Amino acid sequence: MHVTVVGAGVSGLTTAAALVEAGWSVDIVARERHPDTVSVVAAAIWTTTTAEPQVRVRQWALTTRERFATIAADSSSGIAPLMQREFERVDPGPLWWESTPFVRRLGDHELPPEYAAGFEIDGFIVEPPIYLDWLTSRLVDQGVTITTNAVTSLEDLEADVIVNCAGLAARDLVGDDTMFPIRGQVVAVANPGINEGVSDESDADRVAYVYPRSREVILGGARQVGNQVTSPDDDLTARILSD
Repeated sequence: MHVTVVGAGVSGLTTAAALVEAGWSVDIVARERHPDTVSVVAAAIWTTTTAEPQVRVRQWALTTRERFATIAADSSSGIAPLMQREFERVDPGPLWWESTPFVRRLGDHELPPEYAAGFEIDGFIVEPPIYLDWLTSRLVDQGVTITTNAVTSLEDLEADVIVNCAGLAARDLVGDDTMFPIRGQVVAVANPGINEGVSDESDADRVAYVYPRSREVILGGARQVGNQVTSPDDDLTARILSD
């Protein structure tokens, strides 16, 4: 059986890689491919999340972390370990990740005065320009073809199975009005020697984080529900830098 994956961002490439690993014949069709996808500008870390449903999210998160640990052994992959601290202005109470060996709840003496809770997270940082190139090269070497073509209807594709990883276009391809984008924005600056991350996402309208990479630091951010504009917002850039 043959599978066509629609989309060549990180979701599409990862899906294709997993299918090839499982023995499927796979090709990818995408309107844009690396380095022109939105994935290339993602903050891209492995960290905790309160997304629902928690039972499934827990398994997804732990499986992803396990795979990242394996991939990070290849220094050319663009994935590396990252310790980070996440602070909360309101104590969220017991959370699923506290039962894992990768997250430690901070003691009261470790919290800045304005925070009620915090976590130390043993995670990973991904450098999308490097990782997406690494992933693409592996797929091509494994015989996966990547065709640049704007898919307007899944019915136009000839495949036994079609996987919709079209990102912002996914909703229109299947006519699912319950889907919506959540826009983020980051600023990349030179890394002066920072090697640990820190984040405060207590305020959904004013998230803030600092994530170091090998040569740069990613500053964020935003969580704009329903906004699918892909060009930078200059006012938001100024706010991120001022914070």
